[in-house]
Amino acid sequence: MGSSATEIEELENTTFKYLTGEQTEKMWQRLKGI
Repeated sequence: MGSSATEIEELENTTFKYLTGEQTEKMWQRLKGI
């Protein structure tokens, strides 16, 4: 039962890293465009 909480936490961390990574990629594209 405790594993489910850990899985949710890992999923949130993975989602957060994915979102921040995508934002960084968009920032780099804007900088290159300038």
